[in-house]
Amino acid sequence: MFCGECGAQNKKEDTFCSECGAPLVQEEKQENATNVTKKPRQPMSKKNKIIIIVVLAVVILLGVGYKIGSDATNPKAVAKEYIQAVIDQDGNKLYQYLELEGDKTFVSKKIFTDLLGGNKSESNIVNYTITDVTYGDGKLSAIVNFKYTTKGSSSERTDSVHLTKQKDKKFLIFDNWEVSDISAENMVVEDYTIEVPKGATLTYAGIAVDKKYLDSEQATSAYDVYVLPQVFTTATTLKATLANGLELEEQVTPSSYYKIYTVSFDEDSLSEATKEKITGKAKEALTTIYTNAISKKQFSDIKSNFEHGDLDLSKLETSYNTLVSDLGESSNTLTSIEFTEISIYDVTLNDNSEFEVELKASYDYTVNYTNWSDEVETHSDSDYSYITVVLAYDQGEYYLTDVEDLDSYFSRY
Repeated sequence: MFCGECGAQNKKEDTFCSECGAPLVQEEKQENATNVTKKPRQPMSKKNKIIIIVVLAVVILLGVGYKIGSDATNPKAVAKEYIQAVIDQDGNKLYQYLELEGDKTFVSKKIFTDLLGGNKSESNIVNYTITDVTYGDGKLSAIVNFKYTTKGSSSERTDSVHLTKQKDKKFLIFDNWEVSDISAENMVVEDYTIEVPKGATLTYAGIAVDKKYLDSEQATSAYDVYVLPQVFTTATTLKATLANGLELEEQVTPSSYYKIYTVSFDEDSLSEATKEKITGKAKEALTTIYTNAISKKQFSDIKSNFEHGDLDLSKLETSYNTLVSDLGESSNTLTSIEFTEISIYDVTLNDNSEFEVELKASYDYTVNYTNWSDEVETHSDSDYSYITVVLAYDQGEYYLTDVEDLDSYFSRY
């Protein structure tokens, strides 16, 4: 090794020059340092950077997606969604829990949500908390327990939701849990039978019932019978339009114990508005008949009061002529009558789809009679009688076609 100061030769292991004493190590290090060549670092290509970023993004997304999917499909999440749907009475979500098959004409999602919307009441549950999950049957079933409180109460209650694991996976990789508490058997009635007056058409839950649902084997001379494949066990509006056009609307609540419903036609089937129309028409018709019978007018003179379309008034003419004859033969001569109150006692449909209405007719009347001294005297009084009127129905109006049991004797006592 040569000294950098004086050029003297030294031993390799010497630290200082043997001639001038100059340090030899520093020089060696510097010499070595000058002899070291560093390999320049190659910069990463833009393509490689993009690949690494994309791979990292995919890994992160897959991880996040799996976490989200797992959280959304586990028993707690499924039970929570169901509990909230029950609290909210959410028909769209609750309908998915009903595994309905076959003819769903009267158990469609729209009918279900409409019925639920019309019948639901606000939930009493104010808050709830999922507590724990217990598994059974080798993790093929699960019970999700939860606590909740209700309005006006601070005490905590407990309940649970039962789930079963399905064979198919959800999104191909996640366990598919379904609520097993809710059953279509508890919410649906099969083969619901409705009897309607002969010739009537039927509307159920807003849907016109097709003739294909008519059961000719169960039909009678008075009733047609419809059998609906499936209906919900919720209060539902039923409308029966009679052959004469009158519409009857009723509320029915099907159940496994009440699978047959008869749309009966009687005074209780009529609305108050319909009753008022019928009694008003009856009062008007009876007043016309008695007033003209007292005057002994011909039916042809009063026929125009009852004509409508092609109505057959031959029976009414016979009844009127009989009344005129009976009044003329009575020992007491009716001089005036005023109907004060008319109420419906009973109502039925005849074979012509006309209403046969039995009425209780109250009236004030006046008669002339000859006393034992052959003097004509007058007597006024009040009374009532049961009279049957036959009415045809057309576009919301009632028309008299016959009248029976007309009273022709009016007491002078």
